[in-house]
Amino acid sequence: MEDLVFLLEGAGLNTGIDVDKLLPIRDIITKNLPDEPLHGTYAKAGAPKGFPWAASTNSTQE
Repeated sequence: MEDLVFLLEGAGLNTGIDVDKLLPIRDIITKNLPDEPLHGTYAKAGAPKGFPWAASTNSTQE
């Protein structure tokens, strides 16, 4: 989920989604589907320093 938003933002598409607020959903998924691995890398690494966010509402921009 968050990797897709990160990809779209990096391509210059304003998704209007705050990726950092999307991350807690991973905990809900993990709790309810404990045997399903989550492969997203944004949650592990975060955005690169100076990443050009397209959405002005993204808290990681600040």
